[in-house]
Amino acid sequence: ALEINADAKSFNNLGFILLKQGRYEEAEKNFKAALILDKNYLDAKTNYGASLLELGKIDEAIKEYDEVLKINSENATAHFNKAVALLLSGNFDEGWKEYEWRFKKGNLKKPDFVKPEWNGENLNGKTILVHDEQGIGDSIQFIRFLKLLKEQNAKVIFKCRKELVNLYKNFEAVDEFVELTNYVESNFDFEISLLSLPKIFKTNISNIPSPDKYLTVDKSILEKWKNKFAGVEKLKIGLVWKGNPEHEYDFKRSCKLEDFKNILKNENAVFYSLQKENDKEELLKYGVIDLSNEVSNLEETAGCITNMDLVITVDTAAAHIAGALGKETWALISKIPDWRWLLEGDGSPWYSSLKLFRQKETGNWNSVFEEINNELNKIVYENNDELIKEFLNKKILAFQFHVNGETEKAEKLYLELLNNLIDDAELNFWLASLYLSQKNYKNAVKFFEQALLVKTDYFEAVEFSAIAYEQLEDYKNAVRNYEKVLSRKK
Repeated sequence: ALEINADAKSFNNLGFILLKQGRYEEAEKNFKAALILDKNYLDAKTNYGASLLELGKIDEAIKEYDEVLKINSENATAHFNKAVALLLSGNFDEGWKEYEWRFKKGNLKKPDFVKPEWNGENLNGKTILVHDEQGIGDSIQFIRFLKLLKEQNAKVIFKCRKELVNLYKNFEAVDEFVELTNYVESNFDFEISLLSLPKIFKTNISNIPSPDKYLTVDKSILEKWKNKFAGVEKLKIGLVWKGNPEHEYDFKRSCKLEDFKNILKNENAVFYSLQKENDKEELLKYGVIDLSNEVSNLEETAGCITNMDLVITVDTAAAHIAGALGKETWALISKIPDWRWLLEGDGSPWYSSLKLFRQKETGNWNSVFEEINNELNKIVYENNDELIKEFLNKKILAFQFHVNGETEKAEKLYLELLNNLIDDAELNFWLASLYLSQKNYKNAVKFFEQALLVKTDYFEAVEFSAIAYEQLEDYKNAVRNYEKVLSRKK
């Protein structure tokens, strides 16, 4: 074996630590430095690919993994990382093949099969044992594939964690459950790991089975939770803001309850924590109701979720439970998310009831919560004549303050109204105009641009934003907007 340059090793080690801290650009630089010193340093090359992926450079990441595999075709980490990149980009055909390397990477053990591994053989009249794997969310997402086995007239035995058995007990595609640590007494002909099924069924984005609803909860549990919420006339919204802190990428996917603060001010909804562990004082501070003693297991959590009007959650098992139940759910997704959420779009091919709210900037949830707040207010205002009337009256009052020169009152009321409904182009334009008159050009640009996001042909906003950009000496954007105005006038 070739000896690795000591400095290259140090650059790689530092890069790896930075990568795990989410400092991707710094990590990329260190991996590059390692490769300048030793271009065949495969660990650095694989890690470099990982940093490229986190920076959204998917094709470049795949290229690095391919170069590693040219040198060592058995490099399991490169194969697995390539699988993640392919799946994330929507290339399921190639992605599932590479995903089989997950068991050779070292941190996930493949079950010890005693019968032939199923590879698409005829299952008519046969029995197949399916092994659960990875996290609870993975299990919930992929149990749908057992329906395809059942459609082949197979008897299906599913070996899974004890806590999942009750959640799945009404799932008709399973003939027999075996707890993960127990011995399988029944005879069977084939066995397979759960997440190998998509490859065998040639799954792509357009043929994912059961995207609508495939789990149900016992009527007794549903009735219990229905009675629990009886008399609550406001919107019932379940919240999950943090995942398992032991998860490798929890720092990417979790946020803080404090991030919900503007949403929690909404007086037309009641907010419930669906988490098992809570800071009681924090819940009290924000007016969130603690259900931790009652959502003691997954089946109770499912019963609770079914009785919610809406679930807002980060990327955790709650998103999968809600999606599998067909419950309207808003999922908070990081800039470069777990592969299953893909890179673009506000919908999920896995769950039709999920709406995805994506970070625009790595690690920054601000824009996500602005979008969610606005979306929630749309729901609240929809079909509520009293609220609409109150909003319009305040809007007129804010404009009157503005016209009469009472700018502090106008600004305060504009901001209050935009916190309720940011998609009002006029409000954004009026507030931007107020800031422009005060020579607060930075805020003027911000709200003129927001007005244009809502109404793209709002040419007064284009013209005035050009003036604000010019004052900020941002001549590139000033020229762009002046040209738009002149183009229209021609």
